[in-house]
Amino acid sequence: MAKLRKAGAVIVGKTNTQELAYGVITPPTRNPRNLDYLPGGSSGGSAAAVAAGMVAAALGTDTGGSVRIPASCCGIVGFKPTRDRISTQGVMPLSTTYDHVGVLTHTVSDARYLFHVLTEHPGDSLIRAADGRTERPRPGERASHDRVLAVPWDYIRDRTDPEIVQIFEDVLGVLRRLGYGFEAVEMEPFDEWKALQLTVRLPEAYLTHREVLEGSRRGLLQRDLAERLDPGRDISALDYLAAHAIRREKIADWTRKMERYAGLVMPTLPCPVPKVGQEQVQIQGNDVPVWDALVSMTAPWNVVGFPSVSVPCGVDSRGLPVGLQVVGSPMDDDGLLDLAAQFQAAAGIRL
Repeated sequence: MAKLRKAGAVIVGKTNTQELAYGVITPPTRNPRNLDYLPGGSSGGSAAAVAAGMVAAALGTDTGGSVRIPASCCGIVGFKPTRDRISTQGVMPLSTTYDHVGVLTHTVSDARYLFHVLTEHPGDSLIRAADGRTERPRPGERASHDRVLAVPWDYIRDRTDPEIVQIFEDVLGVLRRLGYGFEAVEMEPFDEWKALQLTVRLPEAYLTHREVLEGSRRGLLQRDLAERLDPGRDISALDYLAAHAIRREKIADWTRKMERYAGLVMPTLPCPVPKVGQEQVQIQGNDVPVWDALVSMTAPWNVVGFPSVSVPCGVDSRGLPVGLQVVGSPMDDDGLLDLAAQFQAAAGIRL
């Protein structure tokens, strides 16, 4: 807050978040685009406040998608920088490995401004550029072959509603007119990413909130939240450390992959925005829990700590927002924002 105030920000107040920032629903907040629908979460209050015009910008935290998910649901920009570029000091932790601080705004340029105000020096050498630099080339400095975007087509087609796929294909047309080409890239199945998320996140969250979970104040938590955190007590140190070893391998592998591209693009969410109270969504004939559906496109980029941003890219047949997620190489936050800003200007979509 001190950095924001020093830059001239007027702090209006605190917004609602899912309890302990652990969830994708954010009750009782509703989506300002249509009050029958979820705002997303866990930073749903921040997204709703920006989308409703109450504030120009807001902060959020993102452990598995909690900035980008509500940004997509509410039709605004949600930016999660490279891990540790914005300090988490003073933020109640959920997972010290996967927690990120991000920003929610109407435009990519506003997100960039806030990012620069809040930026810290990186603290995790595992997500620095592969050549050891802490900054990477801006798009204007790239070679011509770097105007290629990775698209994880198999991952998208396996888990995405056909209407969202069609909107995403329209997005690729906009990017093609901007001079970008595309190359399919393989992406591990969601179950692998989910296992890494849970095996690291749950014991870290349980340790943070152990005193409450094991004490007389447990009843102050929503029952389903406490029960979702309890498995963290039973994950062994061996499994936790093994997950971290796999995570480091994925960071190295995806850093090498992303060196070939100007960025990676995919839908932010695989499905239309769920209704309030909806527990499952249907995707390609399968019933999928709302939580699994909404984090399936976003959580992988918390595992590796890469920067990613959700930008409005259209509306579905119900008139609700759809988001494009753009992912960048580690430490290439400004290059990622350049790409996202190019798309936002060319698409001309501001809800």
